[in-house]
Amino acid sequence: MTSISSLTNQIIRSYDRNGDGHIAIKAGQKFEGSHVVRDFRSEFDRDVITVTRYSHDKLFKAADKNGDGLVSRAELSNAIKLFDSNGDGKLTNSGPFWNRKGELKNFDKAYPERAELLEHHIIPKPQHPYPGHPAYPHQPYPGHPGFPHNPGFPHQQPGFPNHFPRRALASVSVGVSVA
Repeated sequence: MTSISSLTNQIIRSYDRNGDGHIAIKAGQKFEGSHVVRDFRSEFDRDVITVTRYSHDKLFKAADKNGDGLVSRAELSNAIKLFDSNGDGKLTNSGPFWNRKGELKNFDKAYPERAELLEHHIIPKPQHPYPGHPAYPHQPYPGHPGFPHNPGFPHQQPGFPNHFPRRALASVSVGVSVA
């Protein structure tokens, strides 16, 4: 359910670029009958950039009753009120029965917002050279105790005295004394 005033405000906010409360639809003025939306969507393997132009030209032409090329908030609200069949100030999504279209659906059918796709770009993300493998190294970095060229901890390397008692060895290799 959508109130007529909120729907009017939403349309004015979307199309009135200069903020004067009117939508200019005449070609001689700064045309505000359409607006452009840029959309960026990041997906798993690609980025998608879409530029779309939206227009409610059919609604604006019907709402401009005095023919001055400007659609005021009152004119737009009056055009939307024609679809409020029960006069409650709201457009409902469904009719009184489950199989009937509601006021809002009738409004959208009579005055659909037209969308025109201006640009659509798909930018693939770079693939890892080994699909299915993580991007980090498969083995620890050089100098890491588990790296093949530096096997084990210092006390496990040849030449390291192994005659220290276990308690002292723990304090040497880890740096924490155990009491």
